[in-house]
Amino acid sequence: MPSTSSVFTNQRAQAALCWIAAAELLALILQLAGAIPYVGVLDTVLSVAAPTLFLAVFAVLFSQLRPSVWALIAMLFQVVNSTMVLTGDALQHVVFHSTNTALDKGSLWVITGAIRDTVGNNFLYLALVIMGVLLLAEQRRWLGALALVNAALGWLDLAFAQQMGLPPHVNFLLLVVWLGILGGSTWRISTAASREHRPIFMPQTQLGTGGSRA
Repeated sequence: MPSTSSVFTNQRAQAALCWIAAAELLALILQLAGAIPYVGVLDTVLSVAAPTLFLAVFAVLFSQLRPSVWALIAMLFQVVNSTMVLTGDALQHVVFHSTNTALDKGSLWVITGAIRDTVGNNFLYLALVIMGVLLLAEQRRWLGALALVNAALGWLDLAFAQQMGLPPHVNFLLLVVWLGILGGSTWRISTAASREHRPIFMPQTQLGTGGSRA
């Protein structure tokens, strides 16, 4: 059985993971918007880290919720999302760097983009809806409401962002906020638990007759 101190340390590590995921996602959004230049393998690192970290964050949230079939379904949806996003990104890098002149890069780029953004991100938004409802049921209203709003913004992004000429994944800015709040909530859970389990030190008094010992 893990010690109480190791549990608190693990919870704080989980909070840090949420904040790292928020910072990484923000960097990816800024890069896609052109605010951060493409330097070396930065694009590849950010593309690979984003779905991986987000899957880890969902695992953190899954561990905080009451065990249920719906929580497991949401986790499985996020596994599918991460797989599709990584697959789409990998195929797009192959298409982009290919020197085969017979390759229909335009069509393949559209297909791989659909795998990553349309198919993959739909599973993300479904997972956010389920997690949002579960969080609301457990009285974590801010996190639950933000999860639902992020899912709604995601579907609006899929439907209208391209027609409106918005930068890719600008809707994920609110997801960055959600990740930050989730990290703060996880840290507060750890802090509250540590206070409840903090040992109480009582001054020891020696019983007996008066007088002091040498």
